[in-house]
Amino acid sequence: MRFKEKFLIQVVICLVIFAGIRCAGMLDVKPVKEVKAFIGEHFQQNYTTKDIKNVGSQVLREAETLHTTVTSAVVKANQLGEDDKTLGKADQNGIQMVYAVNNGNVMAAGIDKEIGKFIKIKTDKGIETYGNFCEITVLTGDRVRKGDIIGTFDSSGKDEFIYQKS
Repeated sequence: MRFKEKFLIQVVICLVIFAGIRCAGMLDVKPVKEVKAFIGEHFQQNYTTKDIKNVGSQVLREAETLHTTVTSAVVKANQLGEDDKTLGKADQNGIQMVYAVNNGNVMAAGIDKEIGKFIKIKTDKGIETYGNFCEITVLTGDRVRKGDIIGTFDSSGKDEFIYQKS
C-alpha cells in the first residue's frame, strides 16, 4: 500500500472516531446524560471560566501547528522500520504479500532455475532481487514505489523467500 493510501486511511479513521464521539455527545440517552452531568459538575467545582478560556486559547495556538506535527508523526510512523520490509503477514494458507522495498523500475520478471519466479528491480540504492514467488504482479518495465505489492510468497512451501541487494 502506498504512503498516500495509508495516510488517507489514517485520516478517515480519525474522522470516523471524531464523528462517533461527536454523535455520541448529541444522543439523548441516560448514560450520555450522566456522563455530561458528571463532566459539567467536575468543571464547575474545579475550574473558573477564566481557566477554561486560557486553556482554550492555548489549545488554539497549538492547533495552528498541529497539522505539521501530525503529518510528521504519520510520515515517521509509516517509514519506521520499512526499509527491508518485504513480506507481509501470512494468511491462513501461508500466503504472504511481497512489497517493494524501494522505488524503482522492474528490470526483469520471470522464472529462473535457481530462484524460481523472480523480479529484479533497479533502484537508486542498487539492484534488488526477489525470488521464489508463487505469483508475480508486476511486469518488466513497470515502475514500482516503496510499499507496492509486487507478488505473493507461499511460506508453507519448502522454498525460502529470497531478497538480495547488489
